[in-house]
Amino acid sequence: MHLLRRVDANRVVALTRSPEKVEGVRVRRGGFDDVGPKDFEGAERVLMISTDRIGARVPQHRAVIEAAAKAGVGQIVYTSLLRAGDPGYRGVLAEEHRATEQALAESGLPYTVLRNGIYPEMLEMLLPLAEVARTGALRTSAGEHAYVSYISRDDCAAVAATVLADGGYEGQYLDVTGPVANPARIAEALAAAIGEPVAHTRISPEADAEAMRARLPAGMVAVGQGFWRQAEQGWFDVHTHHVERLTGHPPAGLEHHFRRLLSA
Repeated sequence: MHLLRRVDANRVVALTRSPEKVEGVRVRRGGFDDVGPKDFEGAERVLMISTDRIGARVPQHRAVIEAAAKAGVGQIVYTSLLRAGDPGYRGVLAEEHRATEQALAESGLPYTVLRNGIYPEMLEMLLPLAEVARTGALRTSAGEHAYVSYISRDDCAAVAATVLADGGYEGQYLDVTGPVANPARIAEALAAAIGEPVAHTRISPEADAEAMRARLPAGMVAVGQGFWRQAEQGWFDVHTHHVERLTGHPPAGLEHHFRRLLSA
């Protein structure tokens, strides 16, 4: 959608395993596991969206980079993770993005890395938003210094479309973020969305984990607990103005996201 506002549809090609799901642009059938130079013939720029196969992403991404290089692609734009380049940032997600960024740097191709912040959908997973809206009580194990720059997928897509359409930014690592919010700010955004007061109370990690276990798959409880700890350690508190600078509009705030979610 964002790209088609800037580029004629006949210039856009989507490479996908499900061509029947894509409308309005040219389509080529393909995927990360069987990619080759032919998939990128004639491509001026390529947007590589990181796959969801944790543990397999690095070889998949490298295959795309190698194929694009052989095809003579002019530029790769890659969706990475905030602070992925920091070697102190541990965890499989950061390490896979870091390895992909290194592969890009070594490829000889012009590239741009979009280090996206945290999507608000993370809060949908961690918080019982319907219950919070009903009771006005937001309870988490996160301290008030757990600052996170939440950014909507739509804003990330708008930034990617701008770079893909216009080119430029070669060799740059752009932190794509929204305003920084801590738990108190999350409570304020929820209150604005529902029109009722919401207050944050910090609870113990054990109590938070127990509450998460009641509504999340077992493996996601540790992810949620780790997210709050990493937030308190300052891994997600980067704030930039790249969204407004590249798209011409400020990023949507949490109030907008919560209103859309609760109305649905």
